[in-house]
Amino acid sequence: MRRNLFPVIMLKIVESGVVFDEQGQAQVESVCFNETGTLLLASVSQLFVKKWVGCLRVFKNTGGDGGCTFTLQQNVELPHGNAASAVFLKSAKKKEPEMVVSASDSGEIHLWSCDEDAWNFAAVNMLSGHDDMILNLCTGGPMSPSCFFSASQDRTVKLWSAALGKCVRTFSGHSAPCLSVSACFKSTHLSASGGMDRSLMLWDSRDSNPIGKISLGSAVHSVEWDQAYDNIVACGQGNGEVCVYDIRTPFQPLSSTNLHKGTVAALSCRTTTKDEKNGSECTSMFACGGDDLNLSVFSSQVQQVPESASGGSAHLSSTHRDYIRCVAWSPDGTRFVSGSWDGSAKIFDVEAHC
Repeated sequence: MRRNLFPVIMLKIVESGVVFDEQGQAQVESVCFNETGTLLLASVSQLFVKKWVGCLRVFKNTGGDGGCTFTLQQNVELPHGNAASAVFLKSAKKKEPEMVVSASDSGEIHLWSCDEDAWNFAAVNMLSGHDDMILNLCTGGPMSPSCFFSASQDRTVKLWSAALGKCVRTFSGHSAPCLSVSACFKSTHLSASGGMDRSLMLWDSRDSNPIGKISLGSAVHSVEWDQAYDNIVACGQGNGEVCVYDIRTPFQPLSSTNLHKGTVAALSCRTTTKDEKNGSECTSMFACGGDDLNLSVFSSQVQQVPESASGGSAHLSSTHRDYIRCVAWSPDGTRFVSGSWDGSAKIFDVEAHC
């Protein structure tokens, strides 16, 4: 017997649609659903007359209940630089428009307001503070809905307050560019970041210095907290390895698996709710994509399984033609969207059977 991340569960990935495909005339840097799943946000670098221009695209799901048909509502050019990352922030009040945060390789952060149909999309504020390009954004999670984090080439992570319109904390500890950051879903203060220095840093928002450091064998290109636990975090590396750690015992990963043959820059988690009727357990699902053009889905439920069991993981050779840079789950956890440097964003349905 061995301790493995994957429970005995059958998974299947099926490509079910295309959001858009520009045949190499654009690069998709990030994708993100809003809280209700009615809107999909993509940050895209578009090629115009031999020049790359950053854009934000907002799509509305017009497929109805259970459907997944996306219609372009907005295509907004960023003021400066290529697109790097963009996320939705939850509105402080129900009747207020949603907030969109975008970052570019100029180091600037822009705040936008977006109504529920994305008909009205307007610039609200511009923030600065990083000394180099921003590589990744993430929300502060449900515990801190008006806050967000940024990871930068300048080797720092910053915590921002959209309500205050300023940076409230700078985290220093990486010795090389910081590539990814993720906030804990179950904690107000915990976050984690990965960098080119082959380290996974753990942070408490009340302290500028790291509260923990995990050294790995390759650059950490993607980081994601398990949505169901405040002590489980996953990371994707440049060597194709995906590791999952319990931060209470960081000296040994819960799982370490070579899911891909290239850099794993895309990693996203979604928790499926417990089904009392069928007796199924609450399980977190991770989707990841690599430079090998493949996609993988695995479950984060930890249990003892036989050596011969393949466990709850599924792999798919996607129809993407270039590196997969981002993945994002729909709020209901039944599908995810992937974005690639081939200029396309595609939809994948996930089936799980115990």
